[in-house]
Amino acid sequence: MSVTNIDDDSSLGDDPYSLSTRNSQRGITPATSDAGLNESQYNTLPESGESHQFVSAGEHNTDKYDYNGADEDSLDLGQDDDEEMYDPDEDEEMYEDPAESEEPESTSQEWPSDSSDRRRRRSLDNQSQADAEHRGLYGSRGSSASNKRQRLEGSTDASSGRVRTGLEPTTKDVTRYRKIGARYQAWIDDPQAPGCRIKPATLTIEEMTDEAQSMPWAVDESYFAVEPIALEGGDVESMNIARGGPRWRHTYLRRDLGPKASEANEFEHRVTRGVLVAEKIYREDGPHWNEVARAQYLLDYNLKTLRHVIFTDVSNEETAPYIRDELYPRRGVIWSQAQSVDCMVFKHGSAEYQELLGTKLGKATACLVLSSFPRGTMKITRIVTWCNSTAPQIRFEIEPIVV
Repeated sequence: MSVTNIDDDSSLGDDPYSLSTRNSQRGITPATSDAGLNESQYNTLPESGESHQFVSAGEHNTDKYDYNGADEDSLDLGQDDDEEMYDPDEDEEMYEDPAESEEPESTSQEWPSDSSDRRRRRSLDNQSQADAEHRGLYGSRGSSASNKRQRLEGSTDASSGRVRTGLEPTTKDVTRYRKIGARYQAWIDDPQAPGCRIKPATLTIEEMTDEAQSMPWAVDESYFAVEPIALEGGDVESMNIARGGPRWRHTYLRRDLGPKASEANEFEHRVTRGVLVAEKIYREDGPHWNEVARAQYLLDYNLKTLRHVIFTDVSNEETAPYIRDELYPRRGVIWSQAQSVDCMVFKHGSAEYQELLGTKLGKATACLVLSSFPRGTMKITRIVTWCNSTAPQIRFEIEPIVV
């Protein structure tokens, strides 16, 4: 597997998770690129149709046959039911009894976490306008997210007006989710658990946006001083988000599927220290979400500081129906009442924890952990769900494993 170059700086020592102390493209140091930048140094977000391109600073990963994370299908948060992107039999086959699995297990791998620590600060004048523009899965600014990615036709709850997505999970579905989630939990917690094929990710944003590619990714950026509205109700106080200064980097990455294609691969995130928020995910080809999310976080922060992975306004065809139609009714809450109850917390190893981890967004988060850290060093300790709009919100808490 190709390993991305790390900036040569003696202060980094041998810690592969450390950020470089210098921006190799801009000459920006942490001291000058932090929240202390004055307002005159901020740039506004490009107008619709414009994009900002990073300069490549790493070696392009050409080892395309390595398995780097999530399922081969899309992690579209609002996928239509007429687009068969998920094969239940695939998981049934992959998660056979360990004794029957002949899949070789990799036990010694390098864990690069290169970052050039760019902190270019951009701002929009109005946070509310930005949240309205980017909130949830629907986005704007040239987004190709069509109606099929936003909601299923005729999927509104008539009594409450709430968006309905996907089909209610069957008992077989829930059992499968729990089985898959338990296996991912074992892979994360125990480096000796057999069958894990997920390898360290190496992708960088520089590689994605390298103009030497025939179709590089376009990227728009902005910075905000307050947390996204969707986090309200999700026990934000416990997240220890740093205060002061423009600390949330919002990034929208897009690559068209072809010169005349109407669809595009899209990833939209907000990042602050310790927190990664996924607001839009749509993938037809190219890198998996866990690779992109890791690369996104590494633009600003040491990978070891990641503590919360959040998906907002979830309409994924597996995760959303499970939360809405199975999880909350199991706790005595119908979905039309979900906004009036406190967030729900599911601890490591519980049945609900494993079932959430076995849905598509749970698997994606597990793949992020498995492809970002050596197995047995970090784990997902809790999963938190809440509703403050028309759709579920979900947060995965990550902590080091203390030996």
